[in-house]
Amino acid sequence: MSKMSMDHGFLPLSSLRLIVPPLQLVSAALWGIVKQGAVMYYGLLEEFVSTVLETVPELLTYTERVQLVMGLRAKVVLELCRNDGFASPQAIQPHLSRINAYIMNQDKETCSSEVKASVANFLELVHTLVDDQCQRDIFYQKTFPTVFGPKYDSALQALMRKFLFNLQNLLPVPNLEQTSLWLSLSPSVLKECVDFMNQPESLHTLIRHHKHHGHKVPQGSTRRNFHAIPD
Repeated sequence: MSKMSMDHGFLPLSSLRLIVPPLQLVSAALWGIVKQGAVMYYGLLEEFVSTVLETVPELLTYTERVQLVMGLRAKVVLELCRNDGFASPQAIQPHLSRINAYIMNQDKETCSSEVKASVANFLELVHTLVDDQCQRDIFYQKTFPTVFGPKYDSALQALMRKFLFNLQNLLPVPNLEQTSLWLSLSPSVLKECVDFMNQPESLHTLIRHHKHHGHKVPQGSTRRNFHAIPD
C-alpha cells in the first residue's frame, strides 16, 4: 500500500473484510450509494432490497416497502429519460416491466388503489417524456427539481437507513464463542479460515494502518478479557 493511501485512511477490500463484518460492509456500501445519489447503481440496489424484503417483509411496513422499491426504480427511469441517448422505449421498458411485475406480485388485499393509481400515473408520465421532447424539457426544468429533487432523495435515504438498521438488528454479529462453535461443527469452513494464515498480507496491511493512525492495544486488556475467549 502506498504512503498516500495510508495517510488518507484508505484500505483495500481484502483488509476491510478482516475487521468489518460482511453484512456491515455491504450495508455501508448500499448506504454510500444512496447518500451519494449514485443513481447508476439504484437498479442493483432495488434488486437487493426487493430480494431481502421477499424473505423478511417485516423489515418495513407495506407502505415503506412500496415507497423504497418503487422510489429507487423510478429514479433510474427518470434519469434515463433525461438522457437523449437512453430516452427510448427499448432502454426504459425493462425497468417499467420490473415496476409492473412488482405491483402484480403484491397481495391484492394489501396493494391499495392509491398505489396502483400512483404507478399508473408514473407510467403515463414516462411515456410522455419519451414521446414529447418539449414536455420533457419542461418537466426537467420545472417539475423534476421540486417533486424528485432533494426532498425525494431525503425520503429515500430515510427509508434506506431504516431498512439497513432493521436488517443489521435481525442479523447481529455473533460473539467469539458462538462463531467458534459453528466452526467446530463445520471442519471444511474451519480449514478455509485456517488457510488464511498462509496469506497474511491483508492482515499486515490492516495492522500497519491502525498503527499509522495511532491505535494501540489497551494496557491490561488481555487479562481483563481473557474470559471472553472460549476454551
